[in-house]
Amino acid sequence: MKRNIIYALVSCLVFMVASCEDSIEDATSKHVYGEDENPYLKSDIEAIVGQDIEFEVGRFEPQVVNLEDYSDVFQAEMGMTVDEVINGLKNGSVV
Repeated sequence: MKRNIIYALVSCLVFMVASCEDSIEDATSKHVYGEDENPYLKSDIEAIVGQDIEFEVGRFEPQVVNLEDYSDVFQAEMGMTVDEVINGLKNGSVV
């Protein structure tokens, strides 16, 4: 009898773990993030642009990345120009 209860509990545990899904596509409404929450981020490997920058220890200098150099990546991946993306980030229409 005790063995049957253990099997039942283990099978319930397996079904509970298997039923958990954290896919963002399953969301039914737009979530408004609070100040202490971070948005869920997806990355497209084609949209990532790498740049090697070395920093000296104890010496901090600002580094400038010209976004106009990557305007073709913005257009291909987001369908927007760099200016449209920056304006959208300012007014909240682009996340």
